[in-house]
Formats: sequence, C-alpha cells, structure tokens
Amino acid sequence: MKGFVEVVASPFPEGLLARSGTVSFRMRLSRAHSFRGARLVDEHLVVDVDDCRVASLPDCADVLLGSRALPVRGALRRLAALTSCHPACGIAAVPLAGAGGAGVRGGGALGANGWALTDGAGRPVVLVPPLHRLPCRGDAGARLLPSCVHAWVVAGRPLRAWPYACDVSSC
Repeated sequence: MKGFVEVVASPFPEGLLARSGTVSFRMRLSRAHSFRGARLVDEHLVVDVDDCRVASLPDCADVLLGSRALPVRGALRRLAALTSCHPACGIAAVPLAGAGGAGVRGGGALGANGWALTDGAGRPVVLVPPLHRLPCRGDAGARLLPSCVHAWVVAGRPLRAWPYACDVSSC
C-alpha cells in the first residue's frame, strides 16, 4: 500500500473516519476522547515499507507500515529499524502475528491481530489489541488504523494516550 489517506473526526458516531481510495475504516472514540467541536482533517502519505519499490518514498511518508505480521519482539526490532532509517515519519506501525507467532489469525485483514506503533526513534512503543476487541468498523480497512493514530498525534495528543493502546511493558 502506498497512497494518501484522509482522516476526519466525525460527530455521529463520535470517532475517526479514515479513507483511502474505496477503502474506509471507522474508529469509535468515547465522549472523553472525542474531538467535540474541533475540526480535524488529517491528510498524509502512507507507505508499506515491505512492498515499496521506490527507495526514496519511505523518506517522504508520514506513516510507515510493515505488511509482514511479526511476534511482539520482532515487531519491536522492526520499529526500531524503521524509525532509525526514516526519522521524519510521524507513525511507524507493524502488524502483530496471531497466536503462535505466525500469520494473521483466520487469514483476516492485515492488522486484525493488532499493531505495534511508535511515533519516533527512541520513543515508547504501544500495542493496539486485535480488531475484534475494538469498537471499529471496516475489517478490510484495518491497515488504516495507524492512520487514525497519526491523526490523533497530529492533533496534539500523545501516542500513549490513544485510548486503545497499552505500553509494551504493561501488556
């Protein structure tokens, strides 16, 4: 995947709506975490670093995605490598492997087993649980979840405050 993603805050239901081409993903937010009254539109470039054939494109990306699901330890190493090679990215995200550490559970969408995310080199990593445990719609657009997190961070909110994330050390 490479392309532009638009994320907008939606009041009904409260949450974030990410769109890229014909794919969309809606993440509900509680009233306490919503963007009530704020106009939030975040447009950014997303690049799948495992599938990109243009060497310079990841340097321009706001969101870097891995497309190979990894166990948590492997995802942490991959995030460290991505953020040290591409320090300008806003969010780096690696999908987590399913039970047993290989592949996506049930052959589902990329990211269906959760994500490991960071917002820069040397910064804390958070884990987002599997999609079936989140208030979201759009399984096919699960790879847009990191874009929702990017909009959250761009709006001035800390990554660690993303309501569906936990620190690696506490998960």
